[in-house]
Amino acid sequence: MRPLAAGALVLALAVPATAEEPSTARCALLGPLVMSGYVGFVRDVAGQRAEEASAAATRLDALIALHTRLGCDGDALTVAIECLTTRLLGGAPLPPAEIAHSCMTVAGLPLR
Repeated sequence: MRPLAAGALVLALAVPATAEEPSTARCALLGPLVMSGYVGFVRDVAGQRAEEASAAATRLDALIALHTRLGCDGDALTVAIECLTTRLLGGAPLPPAEIAHSCMTVAGLPLR
């Protein structure tokens, strides 16, 4: 795992949350990590880099599992990923990070 992603995961886990309600701060840290991981996965698949795509898929799977385990909004994450996929496949002219941010906003995911 990349050092920045590992550090962000440690921070996400360190933020306190109640048993009844997930921490918005945790979810706000993890949402962008998932979206970034998805962009990396799509980039590797499009570039036909099978080994890198496999590693990216493994990281993405772990991030999504943590997002779910912490009680973050999985439905909103699905909406954001579908939005990102549609816009990337449609040839959106913005950089992927801006598209991801826009899609997270549309989906109602918390942002830091």
